[in-house]
Amino acid sequence: MTSKYFTCPKCHENTPFKSMATDRVELERDKGEKLRVACDHCYEQMTVHVNDIKAAPNKVIAGIGVAAGVAATAALWHLGFVAWIAGALPVIIYGAQRKAADTFNSYSIRRSE
Repeated sequence: MTSKYFTCPKCHENTPFKSMATDRVELERDKGEKLRVACDHCYEQMTVHVNDIKAAPNKVIAGIGVAAGVAATAALWHLGFVAWIAGALPVIIYGAQRKAADTFNSYSIRRSE
């Protein structure tokens, strides 16, 4: 699950957008093509198109991956090279998060305007 956000056109700050959608097609199916949102910074109410929602790797999941990698490395240290393989866990998890964000951002919905 990636973090999703939109950028306010008035204050140019990023505001989180809660959704479990893995791509824009699923997001449009769940929420519609145009979404009514409010900026967390300037409190401006606005309508954004589903293409204005962007995805980024989730920092919480990446942090969990780092913690799991450190714990696995410490637990398997006595086995030698296996500990180094366990140390790759954060890289694998972050790579999966990056790929999911890139997949979400790479596809745009045709505007019906």
